[in-house]
Amino acid sequence: MSNLIQTKPLWNLPHSVMNEGIHHKLKVIEIPFMGFYDSIWDYVWESEFDNDCAEEDAERLDSDSVNWPVYYTRLAAQIVDWIRHKSGLMLSFEKLTSPREYNFESDRIFAYISETQLEMIYKNIDEDKLAAVFKDNLTPHSGFTPYYDVESWQEPVLTWEYSQTALLMGLYLSELLGEYWERDAYEDLSETARNLLWECKQ
Repeated sequence: MSNLIQTKPLWNLPHSVMNEGIHHKLKVIEIPFMGFYDSIWDYVWESEFDNDCAEEDAERLDSDSVNWPVYYTRLAAQIVDWIRHKSGLMLSFEKLTSPREYNFESDRIFAYISETQLEMIYKNIDEDKLAAVFKDNLTPHSGFTPYYDVESWQEPVLTWEYSQTALLMGLYLSELLGEYWERDAYEDLSETARNLLWECKQ
């Protein structure tokens, strides 16, 4: 039996969200995510394809038979729903982007959030911790020239680009759900991911 997180449409996307009778404008942010390549999320499909205990006449799942773009997109949406459920944030999946090659970047998850909640997150984060995160991730070094200044965390949060919001959300979720929140998401969604593999079989 599937344990997919059941959600219902909450918003009139992509413009605003109705909450307690009030429309809140939405902003697209990036959700911090380690990606599907060479990460814990690999374990799901590897365990399905490498299951030597299956009976010989049982139906087997072949990697070539999976519609991978659909699978990854649906799983990314489940990850956003998991975060929404655990954090109480009014998040809604927007899209997943994947690089042609994983040499320089990985998969990225984007989601809608109300501007009101994004400002709330920013105002309640310790400034010293946020400054340290920006410094750690945006300080130029050999082979790396960032697009953003280490002091850009002081700019109005509603003007931030995706990569900046990912840093903010990474800090916020780590403090709210624990440092290893993505591992916890994987553990909670592993059965869901296996079900999705079979549902995305071509």
